[in-house]
Amino acid sequence: MKIDLETRNAYTEVIAIVDTLPDIDRSKIPEKLLNVIRENSNADYNFKFDILVSMNAWKLSEKAKLILAVLFRDYLATETQQQKIKRVEKNQIQKLEEVARQKYNPDNIFKKKVVEKEENIQMIEYKRNIFQRIWDKIRRR
Repeated sequence: MKIDLETRNAYTEVIAIVDTLPDIDRSKIPEKLLNVIRENSNADYNFKFDILVSMNAWKLSEKAKLILAVLFRDYLATETQQQKIKRVEKNQIQKLEEVARQKYNPDNIFKKKVVEKEENIQMIEYKRNIFQRIWDKIRRR
C-alpha cells in the first residue's frame, strides 16, 4: 500500500515528538506501532521543534495532530482523561450527525412534493374554416 507524502511527513513529525517523551511514557505505546510509523515516515523530511515552546507554536500538520491525539487517548491518558475525551468525541459526533440529519432530512426523502397547478379552463369558440365549409357542402350533395 502506497502512503502519500503528507501522511509520511506526519509520521515523521509524530516520531520526532514521541522520541522526546520520557521512557516511561514512550514504553506505554506499543513498539510494533512505533515501528510501523518509523518505517512509513519520510526520511527526507526534517521536522524541527522546540520543546521549550508551547505545542501550539509548533508547525504540526493536521494529520500529525490527529495521530498524536489518538496516541495520547489510547496509550498515555489516565482513565478519567480517556473518559472525558471519549465524551467530548461522542458529543462532537452527535452534533455532526444532527447537522447532517437537518441538511439531508431522511424523514422527508420519500415524500412527494405537492405542487399546486393553476389551470385556466374556459370555453373556446369553435370557428369553422373554409375547408370545413366546402367539405360540408360536398357531403350534403
